[in-house]
Amino acid sequence: MRKNKFRKLLLILSCIVYAIIFFAFSAKPAQAGSCASAATGNWATAATWGIGCGTGGSAQVPVAGDSVTISNGHTVTYNVTTGVALSSVTVGQGTSGILTFGSNTTARTMNVTGTGGNFTIAAGGTVTGNASSAANHVLNIAGNFTNNGGTFTSTNAGKILTTFNGATTQTISGTGVTFYILTVNNASSITTLGVNTTATTLTLTTGTFDAATYLLTFTTFWEKQPRQPK
Repeated sequence: MRKNKFRKLLLILSCIVYAIIFFAFSAKPAQAGSCASAATGNWATAATWGIGCGTGGSAQVPVAGDSVTISNGHTVTYNVTTGVALSSVTVGQGTSGILTFGSNTTARTMNVTGTGGNFTIAAGGTVTGNASSAANHVLNIAGNFTNNGGTFTSTNAGKILTTFNGATTQTISGTGVTFYILTVNNASSITTLGVNTTATTLTLTTGTFDAATYLLTFTTFWEKQPRQPK
């Protein structure tokens, strides 16, 4: 009788141990992936994304380290207050694709500050602030900015403030771009490489701006942040 009870207890304990081991090894943390939008929708909605974000096992919102693409024909509204550090963002796949900052009056911040940190607008792609979103949105870029024939509209009612805050030399290249407020916060340098650039305001927080042989046009004024006393 006692042997049977002992065997049952041992069996129950064994099942519990096996269950703990199974869930410990099967539960994986979010991992960086490469994913593209699967439909028009909000950034923070899983159904907007195809399989590939994070662990890649199911549709989910992009996680830190992901490389994200807005697919042709889709409009993705960035409605995240402060985003994770993405490795790259590409808007469009050669014909269309729209990334809109803001869904209401809340300011949004996108961080393309992971490994690589490149922001690219493909031919036909569009990046814009929500015209009905009276807020100053922020786009932080740690890598390069490339416009391959798309549109970057940063001066709608929902404005986009672009900051280059990498740790190595960063470049702006492609077919030209008009920024609203362009901020350089990089101890290295940022170069307009092969493209004429327009900005409402250029703010040098730290680092230098090298326009090389290209035209840098200001529509209001240039601002240099004062050095902080040591």
